Amino acid sequence: MHKIPILAAVFCALNLPAQAAGIQDHPAVSRYEGSTASRRDDDGFKTYTLVVGVNDRGKTDEELFKTLKVEGEVTRFAYENPKGRSAYEIFANYQQGLKQGGFEILFACQEKECGPGYASSGWGRVTGLRYASSDTHYLAAKSSKDGREIYVAVLVARLRHQLEIVETGQMQTGMVTKSC
Repeated sequence: MHKIPILAAVFCALNLPAQAAGIQDHPAVSRYEGSTASRRDDDGFKTYTLVVGVNDRGKTDEELFKTLKVEGEVTRFAYENPKGRSAYEIFANYQQGLKQGGFEILFACQEKECGPGYASSGWGRVTGLRYASSDTHYLAAKSSKDGREIYVAVLVARLRHQLEIVETGQMQTGMVTKSC
């Protein structure tokens, strides 16, 4: 499968490590320097729910989160934050790197902007992002290249952060045939 190396040059220029803890970074977006990868899941082709807005008056998940459904190859990463770095520092660096790499920021929120306290569990139910807390920082971004789109979701909390990437494209079909 063709990968879209949109941010690889940007992050290489910043001298970010290509891999740590044996987990390979995605070619489009690298981890925050000094972060330790604790998990990578290559989920294959699926529908992904990207949060693109929060209504702090909502009571249900559907009322709380404005979402965009995207289909494509989903790759999920979990990282332990480097010691001495705040959630804000990590968030701001992802936001800056994505913008410099040509991504459009679709939505960004910090702490209380990401919803009321009871919304933290909703992030996990709606998106699968598990590390939401009172100090959550989140952004959703999109880029297009060669007729394909790539979506990125970054959720940063005090001790760890998640990076989720969706590369749109055609799902492989014709894998089942009629035998009679």
